[in-house]
Amino acid sequence: ISSVSDTTILEDAGLQYFTVNGISSGNNLDLQDLFLTASVSDGPIDSLSVQYLSPNDSATVIFATKPDSSGTFVITLNLKDSGGTENEAIDSVSTSFIVTVMPVADAPVISAIPDTSFFEDDSINFRIEAHDSEGELITYTVNSDTNAIQSYLLDQSHLFLKPDLNWN
Repeated sequence: ISSVSDTTILEDAGLQYFTVNGISSGNNLDLQDLFLTASVSDGPIDSLSVQYLSPNDSATVIFATKPDSSGTFVITLNLKDSGGTENEAIDSVSTSFIVTVMPVADAPVISAIPDTSFFEDDSINFRIEAHDSEGELITYTVNSDTNAIQSYLLDQSHLFLKPDLNWN
């Protein structure tokens, strides 16, 4: 089995496909069945599978990482034949490669503020709910499509709107 190069991918990159070449029993005259399996070290991996049909000389390794995660893990491929280990025979070989998952800054998410109406010369207060998956500080900016409404952030979770007198 040929070695697979270490690789770097971005967080939330979706399914990853790697072709593994050089798969053989080591002797072209052998008619042994070959079995390719994959295992993984701890890390941000969600799924791992191998597509291989003996006696083909290549296979596909497919994996996906956990959502919103980063870090490093090792995938180990083990190729085993059906010949056994009698007479000090070697019936399996392994190769490993490192996958590094780089973090990506996700945009913060704000809950929708419902459409509403209120009486002329009244004001209204809205609760704002937002979060950032990386825990970064969220800064709010308030803009109105008219100069007739004054808008204020009372704190990090309340928006206050006050229209000019007699505005409707």
